[in-house]
Amino acid sequence: MKEILLAVMQRLKEQVPELAYISEDWGQMDYYNEAPPVKFPCALISVNRISFESETWGVRRARLTFLVRIADCPVLMANMAAPAEHRQRAFAIFDLMEQVGNCLYGFETEAFNAIEQQEVTRYNRDDAIREYAMTFTTEYGVESEEG
Repeated sequence: MKEILLAVMQRLKEQVPELAYISEDWGQMDYYNEAPPVKFPCALISVNRISFESETWGVRRARLTFLVRIADCPVLMANMAAPAEHRQRAFAIFDLMEQVGNCLYGFETEAFNAIEQQEVTRYNRDDAIREYAMTFTTEYGVESEEG
């Protein structure tokens, strides 16, 4: 599991240079005083759920669901009367989510199967931060030490 999260973070670092901060999600966007301890835009990765299924004695298949929380705090909030560059910056989070989805979809290593994107969910916040959770899944084998 740890290997998958580290591989995902490394891939985002290499292929989505627009991300200013990539980390494990330990509550940076949830528990803070004045400002979140991140640089924007950011990607925070966490395990959401793991389910297991036995294949044979001592071998299980694990299905890992993980979240990539994408957050941005654009200085500009644009409406249709705003200059095009303001509108473009205000909606940059959507381009970023598309890049993240394309970067991770189908990504696999010897340790885990191809990643699939499941959904994107908007977080409702009471500050100016825009945030979305992108849900991904992958599978990997787990061998029991006794098996």
